[in-house]
Amino acid sequence: MTYAQSLFAELVDAERFAAWQQQLAEPELAEGGAAPADGLDPGDLRILSLSRSELLHVGAVTAVVASIANALEAGIFPNLSPGALRSFSPVLSATLIASLDAMCTEIAFAGLAKPWQDLGAHLSFAQQLIRNYIDDAAQPTQSGVFPIEVVADSWRRVSQASVALHASVAEIMAANGHVCDPVAEGRTLVLMVSAARGGWPCLDNAGRLSVPGWAERRSERRREINADIAVISGDAVVNGYLRNATTIGFGIDVAMGLFVGTRLAVKVPDGRMLSGYVQWYAEGKAGIRLAVPLSAEDPLLQNVLAGSQDQA
Repeated sequence: MTYAQSLFAELVDAERFAAWQQQLAEPELAEGGAAPADGLDPGDLRILSLSRSELLHVGAVTAVVASIANALEAGIFPNLSPGALRSFSPVLSATLIASLDAMCTEIAFAGLAKPWQDLGAHLSFAQQLIRNYIDDAAQPTQSGVFPIEVVADSWRRVSQASVALHASVAEIMAANGHVCDPVAEGRTLVLMVSAARGGWPCLDNAGRLSVPGWAERRSERRREINADIAVISGDAVVNGYLRNATTIGFGIDVAMGLFVGTRLAVKVPDGRMLSGYVQWYAEGKAGIRLAVPLSAEDPLLQNVLAGSQDQA
């Protein structure tokens, strides 16, 4: 897999990929811009700003996983199963990793090195614990090898590392005159801090996922489709069902196990093969983020609307 393909597969938002491409296309900022006398190079500031945006998303998803783990440890939601942990997992994009790795070697960004390394180490360990915990739970003769208390503690540490890294990035940005969005960042930080302290802020009173602010940020409503599709992942081709769509992704039913971040292709009713990656997966249902967003006038979306009106 090439670097560009890996980036498409791992990047959280297609819109953010376009922003990174724009950064690379502006050499006067990325390489040739003059650094301010008392501040950072404009290109460095822009990359750091994009990194902070992605880190906020990673922090929010981490808060979701930590909330589920904390609730499982408390044992107060009978309907909450260990498999819910597998449905969400933060994905660090290739661009974020490469950018922060490079920045941490520079004196101006020395404060990022430890919190960035801490996040990577804690996240890798916590993700492996989830896999071991779920496998362990499926084998009663070996149950207890990876107790939920250890899993929950590991995700609280990931949340703590996320908060620490965000604070380091925000401090550098503030010192260079960059003003953040206090509402959006404040909302996410509240979730991260609460999860780090053992709470489950991303679950409602019935133990169902409920993340404050996510619904309000949805850019467009989902359009119902209800059509047969084919899902191609590696060498496997499986029939599936396309439930709904937006310009940036699909909601599908598929009779195959999928992992967050897996690249795949979806053959839609008009015969096109649209590539993307798994954003979430739970019990045969998945959210697919498209590598290249559809236009609002895409024939697939237009046909959906026409079909819905005909059925009405």
